[in-house]
Amino acid sequence: MGWIDSKTDEEWKEETPDYIAIKCEGKEAPMRCCLINPLYGLRSSISHCPPLGLAYIAAILEKNGHEVKIIDRVSMKYTDGEITLPELDKRTKQEILEFEPALIGIGA
Repeated sequence: MGWIDSKTDEEWKEETPDYIAIKCEGKEAPMRCCLINPLYGLRSSISHCPPLGLAYIAAILEKNGHEVKIIDRVSMKYTDGEITLPELDKRTKQEILEFEPALIGIGA
């Protein structure tokens, strides 16, 4: 497994804001990262905009050589004929298992 290192590595490449070093056993290693936009709130309160925060994180991870998949549960729920929550959970689990990520991040 990996972790996001805090500082050093030439102090995060001299404070470059988009530098994220994910380390695995002491060396940088590309990882498969899955970012999930959770389903939350009532339909009337849900934003129909893409999850930009997760997209920004994905862009930085990809820029640093990592493979990223975003699972947007809001989009899945309301664009696929309003599927049931158990079916949505099943599809989310299936996508995660097929992608086999080393890291999962969930938006809030």
